[in-house]
Parts: sequence; structure tokens; C-alpha cells
Amino acid sequence: MTLQKTIEEINRNKELITISPAVVSVKRLGAASPEYVQIGPVIDGVHIGFSSDVEHFCDDGTTGPIGAVVYGESVTLRFTLAQAGIFNLATALNYNDEDYIEITQPVEIPPADGDVAFQPGGKRDAEEYEIKVQIMLASGKKIREYIFFKAVPEPDFAHAYTRDERTVYECEFSLLMDQSKPDGKRYFSVSDYFDSEHGVIGGSDY
Repeated sequence: MTLQKTIEEINRNKELITISPAVVSVKRLGAASPEYVQIGPVIDGVHIGFSSDVEHFCDDGTTGPIGAVVYGESVTLRFTLAQAGIFNLATALNYNDEDYIEITQPVEIPPADGDVAFQPGGKRDAEEYEIKVQIMLASGKKIREYIFFKAVPEPDFAHAYTRDERTVYECEFSLLMDQSKPDGKRYFSVSDYFDSEHGVIGGSDY
């Protein structure tokens, strides 16, 4: 079977319909031992923007473009976190760093009840994250997983504590090219797969 026929067979699969909420996890690349931390479910989904700057060119013998070249690309990632914890606030504001978050854990209480303090202001370097977004497909058996290789926060939001509205954090990240990846595959990967018992069934890098 040709690749085109394989793609056509996959696209006819109703299991590719995505109806479940996305779950987002982040890994701070500058940490001593980077590992994923789930920052929760989101509200109103995850929005991925991919734009290209294309230059068209022609010559004196034509009335329209005869070629084009891409001279710029940008990728953005936006989502609203449903859980208004201090760790999530620090992530949204570019302060997810051991130097800015203090966790005090008295031995007599569970870890989730420990004291957490966060004090931002004056930080100049941008934190870099690897971000994982997972969505369960319609069948409930297959997962779509995005891995964004190198993302930096672009904080520009206000949050409020009111009587009749929930507090949420709006997050926006811009992607940097990961120079360790092959040319043309430096922004993110996306894969559809069953559980580990069935193995990965496909994926692409961008």
C-alpha cells in the first residue's frame, strides 16, 4: 500500500475526531533534573498557531509570481489553566524557578498542604520549557500527543479573585527553534498512538 493510500485509510477513521479536553504538562529545561509536571486541565482548549512569512518573486517577462520562498516562521501556543495554584501562576508569569518558589513542608502534614510562597519582579531571562499536550481521541483508546521542544512564556494577562467568577491563568508561549533537531523538524512533534501495549502508530515533526 502506498503512503497516499495509507493516509486516506487513516483519515477515514472516525477515531481521529477529537472531543476530549487537553491536559498540559511542562518540563523546565533549565532545571537541574528536568521532568514533566502536569499543570492541569485547561478551559476552552489549547490553541496552536503556525504562521509563515512567504516572499513571492517574478521577473520582467511575467505578470504574476513564478516562485516563492519562506523567510520566516512563528509558532505560538495559548491555553487557559483551570487550576489557579501558585506553581501554575509562576509558570504563566515566567517565574517557574527554584529561586522564586519556596515550598515549606512541615513533617506532620501531607505534601499537598505545605506552605508555598512566590515573589516575582525584575527577572530578565526567559525560562525555556518543553511542553506536552495530550488529547484523548473519540474512541477513548488512542491519544494525540504534542511535544513542543522549546517554548518561552509571553505573559500578558490579568487575573481576578471575585465572588461570582472563577480565577484562571491565561498562558501564551512562543516557540524557539531547537537547534539540536534536524533542519525542518525544530518546533514540535505530534503523534497518535494507542497505549504502550499497542505501541506508537504514527507521528510527525515540524
